[in-house]
Amino acid sequence: MNSLPQIKEIDYRAPGSDEREGLFSFLDKQLRPSVSFSLREEYPSVFKNTPGGKSLFVCHDGKPVSHVAYTSRLYQHSLFEMKVGLVGSVATHEAHRRRGLATELLGEACERLKQEGCVLAILWSDQPDFYKSLGFYRSGLELNFSLSPQSVLVSKRKARLMREAQDSKAIFDLYQRHEGRIIRSFTEMECLLKIPELQVFVTEKDGSVDSYIAINKGLDFPLTIHEWGGNCESVMENISYCQGNYFPNSSLNLMAPATEQNQIFSQIARSWGMGSLGLVKLLSSEKLLKTWHSYLAASCLKTQQKSLKDEESILFAVLGRDGENCLQALPFFLWGFDSI
Repeated sequence: MNSLPQIKEIDYRAPGSDEREGLFSFLDKQLRPSVSFSLREEYPSVFKNTPGGKSLFVCHDGKPVSHVAYTSRLYQHSLFEMKVGLVGSVATHEAHRRRGLATELLGEACERLKQEGCVLAILWSDQPDFYKSLGFYRSGLELNFSLSPQSVLVSKRKARLMREAQDSKAIFDLYQRHEGRIIRSFTEMECLLKIPELQVFVTEKDGSVDSYIAINKGLDFPLTIHEWGGNCESVMENISYCQGNYFPNSSLNLMAPATEQNQIFSQIARSWGMGSLGLVKLLSSEKLLKTWHSYLAASCLKTQQKSLKDEESILFAVLGRDGENCLQALPFFLWGFDSI
């Protein structure tokens, strides 16, 4: 074919369409061929209506051959808020690669996110070079801690596996206390806590849950604590007990927002460092810079004079990267459940 096929759409916030089953059959075969669960169970925030996102895909001979999912979400911090787009589940059938199908779909998804008022589009991938050509740059800051059974504390309290019926509300309340987070409903959190392979551990104090840690998520984040809640001391006790008792023969990893407060986790790490949050595409430089300057003013920080000549330099100035520009970076962090 000389021209790209017509782009089709499925909106998961709307009633089901006849094309959904065929699309998930394609996605599961391309992205999850060796597991028993479907991608729709692994990423309920986009593939179900809680709150739901959209699939863009193209077909050949009536069958899907390339796909991109996206959803727009509100990120809220105590000092600012902004709308961001999450992009993921990018797949193209091997026989139809190198035809620009994924590039076309990603471009359309980003344009729609921009029209919906999103400032940034974020995805996670181990192929940064491919996405850099599409305007996605490694950006943002996060702390990464490598743990081991030998590095953690001797926990004074026991942690236990979450009891879904009892603990969901307490876990949701702890998530709500984070200074920066994607806005979620309790219904969404309930769906997230049912993701296959997920293990959530909690600690209790005076009969109430005071910390949680989430490990694994479908095939994402193996042996990684990708989301947690509660004060750092309680979380450290939770981690220490789980590392020593539930994972005595494996080393866990911990992801955390890049704040000075969270550096306390270095006390239970064998090594740690600052990394980048993900691959980010700038959708509105005006809105991002306005949000950043407002944050700096509210934080009583002065803007450093830098040459912001292109999208990559703007993203670096505002979000930082790999531990650089930490002091002035916008405190933007996405928790593990946010990935799609």
